Amino acid sequence: MKQLRTNFLLMLVALVLGAILIVPGVATTLYRALRRWNNQTPSEYAAASFLAVALAIDRAGNVLCRDLFDMILVKKVGYPFGLWQDTISKVLGKNKELGALSWGGLWLANLLNAIDPNHVENAAND
Repeated sequence: MKQLRTNFLLMLVALVLGAILIVPGVATTLYRALRRWNNQTPSEYAAASFLAVALAIDRAGNVLCRDLFDMILVKKVGYPFGLWQDTISKVLGKNKELGALSWGGLWLANLLNAIDPNHVENAAND
């Protein structure tokens, strides 16, 4: 019971800090991207930063929404959402390979693939 309480409190602190700091943190990164002149161009720095942020949000979303995603993005038992090291794209790709995506999962996989060709397939193999 103590571990449950401790982990719940740690989660609450993380959520509150995230809600407070994410917007100013991203704004600071954008500002620094425009001002950075050392080993990278501003666009290289911003591109690398955006990818790192996207991956962090993606992994957090995979964990935070695992039960919801298992309910709405897959139609049968397949590769599970919720593993902290996986991205949503990886799980979608694994479930696409298994033929386990619901129409919502197919829609999301197709959207990601429209933005970045073969995105979920490539993520499944990473």
